[in-house]
Amino acid sequence: MEKINKFPKRKPNRLKKFDYSQNGAYFVTICTKDKQCILSKIVGGGVPDAPHNYREKREIMTKFKELFKENSQFKVLLLSVLITGLSYGLYKGMRDNFLAEIVGMGEMDRGVTEFFRELPGILLVFILAAFYMLSAESLYKVGAVIMLAGMAMHAVLPPTKVLATLAICMYSLGEHIQLGMKNTLALEYAKPGKGGQVLGV
Repeated sequence: MEKINKFPKRKPNRLKKFDYSQNGAYFVTICTKDKQCILSKIVGGGVPDAPHNYREKREIMTKFKELFKENSQFKVLLLSVLITGLSYGLYKGMRDNFLAEIVGMGEMDRGVTEFFRELPGILLVFILAAFYMLSAESLYKVGAVIMLAGMAMHAVLPPTKVLATLAICMYSLGEHIQLGMKNTLALEYAKPGKGGQVLGV
């Protein structure tokens, strides 16, 4: 009796008035003396741990280095594509509500806005031809600046239909310039014979 009292008193871990003999999902913890591995056998390396995940990241970066030239700015390009995608998701999600609730655009107004939003895409060939003296990297940077200017116009200018449409057109212009340069830069940064794989990334 004295030996039993030496053990710490544990709180009851069962619900009162609950029938544990009925069907259900139960969490069971099985312990062995001295943590001996006698219940099963681990095969295939077991559960991946943090170092394994770290190795996977290193393998991804190694794969990128196999596709892109060492001295190229491919990391900056991939980072900018990621940031652009995230920013566009936020911008697109808020733009529709902004036009409907703040600017007060109806269906007809939205149709007119969509026309001007797609206008830079139609004129993209002429826009790029006008700036043929600039490199692909410079045009990509110019596109990013124009996109930021379009976002800033929404924040600074009064929320009128004309100015909102102008801001959307400005953002779309920068977006289309960047879209035209992404593949060009990817092919430029790619190692010989790796162009198709790079475009797949």
